[in-house]
Amino acid sequence: VGRIDIASGAVTKIPTAPGAHSFAVTDDAIWVSNYQAGSVSRIDPATNTSTALARLPGDAPERMTYAEGSLWVTGRGTDLLRVDPATGAVQATVDVGAGAIDVAAAAHSIWVAVPTDEADRQGNPFLDRLLRVDPATNGVIETLRPAARIVVNGLASTGNALWIADTAG
Repeated sequence: VGRIDIASGAVTKIPTAPGAHSFAVTDDAIWVSNYQAGSVSRIDPATNTSTALARLPGDAPERMTYAEGSLWVTGRGTDLLRVDPATGAVQATVDVGAGAIDVAAAAHSIWVAVPTDEADRQGNPFLDRLLRVDPATNGVIETLRPAARIVVNGLASTGNALWIADTAG
């Protein structure tokens, strides 16, 4: 992982496990999903030190967000995992299908983009359904299906709004 000082342009390299893929961030920590190692690392922004937290179940923890006091991690071959941000221990596993594309938090819910079965086998991000997970119960409480083809290239949130980057239009 590279930390860039925007004033000087200096880059500090911070080693993590193989396959650093996505981040979750608070003022006190940066967490990194390492898909090749199947793990999560925590970076202390005050010292630029990285600590390996845990190996996660599933094939490739790729996407991650921080919400409701937990890390929420998913990816190819990995259900939605609720992870303790201090220890990396899995607190809950939410069955979302093993090919979830992305995850974001909005409106006190966790949103997971899930591909079609065929798209998952081919590694394509074609949205089949968007799942809303309640962090209080760790259960799926709503399923939304697109009316047209959506190619998910990322999820983001702004408070009560969820944004989907759609590379198909």
